[in-house]
Amino acid sequence: MIVNYFGDHLAYTFESNDSMFMLGMRLVNKSEGDMISAVNVMHNNRIRLLYGIEGYRLLADVADTLNKSELAAGLIKFITSIHKIEDNDFLKITAIDINFNRLYYDVKNKSIKFVILPINYDCDFHDGETWSSSFRKTLIILFNYIFANNTEKLNEVYYVMNDNTKTDYEVIDYILKYESYIRAEENNLVLHEAEEEIEPVLVLEHNGEDGKLIFKMDKSEFIMGKSDNADAIVVNSNMVSRKHCKITKTAGNYFVEDLNSTNGTRINDYLLSPNEKYYLNNYDKLTLADVEFTVIMG
Repeated sequence: MIVNYFGDHLAYTFESNDSMFMLGMRLVNKSEGDMISAVNVMHNNRIRLLYGIEGYRLLADVADTLNKSELAAGLIKFITSIHKIEDNDFLKITAIDINFNRLYYDVKNKSIKFVILPINYDCDFHDGETWSSSFRKTLIILFNYIFANNTEKLNEVYYVMNDNTKTDYEVIDYILKYESYIRAEENNLVLHEAEEEIEPVLVLEHNGEDGKLIFKMDKSEFIMGKSDNADAIVVNSNMVSRKHCKITKTAGNYFVEDLNSTNGTRINDYLLSPNEKYYLNNYDKLTLADVEFTVIMG
């Protein structure tokens, strides 16, 4: 299988020894969850599957910017999806492109998105390693972020991931049963830290040639724009709308919502859809038109 990246989609071109079964294709596109849907085309007389990734970000680019709770929740959802595929009689988990550098993150829904091919055999992605090795390497990378400050737990994970006597299915079950730090609570997966965390306060900081702006969010709803009635008045750009965006705080989490502004709102260069809420994370770059703020959870 030959994998190519084209900006807004990934292309998987079948080689002479590859074959697709149509039932698998229907299952890929009908299945709910975090599998990326595919389009089947012909390229130089070979099957090519196109997986749209527009609106997603490379997990490798955002993993170190996500808080541990969010990343842990995403990991559990990801492993749960793999577990469901494991129970499927048609799709195989070894048809998942498990390479960490080809996993994506849905910022809006806080979930890891992945490609699975409609094949019923072990796929060779030409990464120079087995699927099992790539799977465990990806898990170790993610756990390195989650348990960065907990050497004991990280060592435990290393031991399990490198235990060749355990099958991949046993590794999956281990993660799903790992309730001491990661557990499910009313369909919301939350990482329970060893110490209680102080609820963060959001600060937005802009430091550019046009001057310095610092806004501290001290209430549950916060309007940003150039209007005199805004809570955070952005006066150093004519491209900012009068009521440009709204930041809200719910259950300790911060969200930003573009208020149908003229020149848009972005998180880390991702253009937000108007009137939809998106999570804000520590050190995100929040841009109102042409004015960029750094998000600081203090």
